[in-house]
Amino acid sequence: LDTTLRHLDRSAWRITALFPAEGPMTESARKMGCVVRVVPLSWWLCEEPSLWYFRTLMVRLASVIRLARWIKKNQVDVVYTNTAAIFGGALAAWLARVPHVWHVHEVLKGKHLGFCLVPVPIITRLIGKLSKRVIFESNSARAVCRGRIPDEKMLTVYNSLRVAEPVTDAEIAAEGKRFGVREGRRVVVWAGRFSERKNPLMLIRAVGRMRHSGAVDFLFAGEGPLENEMCSAITRLGLESRCRLI
Repeated sequence: LDTTLRHLDRSAWRITALFPAEGPMTESARKMGCVVRVVPLSWWLCEEPSLWYFRTLMVRLASVIRLARWIKKNQVDVVYTNTAAIFGGALAAWLARVPHVWHVHEVLKGKHLGFCLVPVPIITRLIGKLSKRVIFESNSARAVCRGRIPDEKMLTVYNSLRVAEPVTDAEIAAEGKRFGVREGRRVVVWAGRFSERKNPLMLIRAVGRMRHSGAVDFLFAGEGPLENEMCSAITRLGLESRCRLI
């Protein structure tokens, strides 16, 4: 979302960003010159439902009607939702008869989705029904929704890679030395949370089965509940010289 906001053409677009609470993204959006509003947002996917969620659900649903009125009053041209978890923006856009684009960052299947307010097949169909276009960040995520969302509505756009500033070969070599990368070797970096959902153990097991991975170093950048299990797997498979957690 930060990258999208940063690169939208400000001469063509007037941007208002909605967030459920103050945080790093609200601060970043304001610095970019976006109008920022903090409003109650409704979600139907979450990892840990609570009594508070159900107690406040009707309040958030009522905010959808207020949001629809705001969309019409401010002559909004398009509403963009940056996650499959939140549905309030899409519903408000439908009520206001304004085109909606849904950017799905989740793979909508399996145990990793957590709590769902309604069944996932219904969620995916509603995503398609409430949207003019549905964007996925991978073809595998898009394939999960095939048959529930019309093909002509779906599009794959891979996530961008942000590089802060150019670096020299000397700086690259120094960073490699800092992380224990041996000179002349190729490097694969796995970046993400060490959790079952991200499944870094799959790559560690794959490295253990590779016949020709001796010239490659694997760096796992992140943290999370699987850290001890990852270290144990690396030791058990004898991969200490090739796999490191950083």
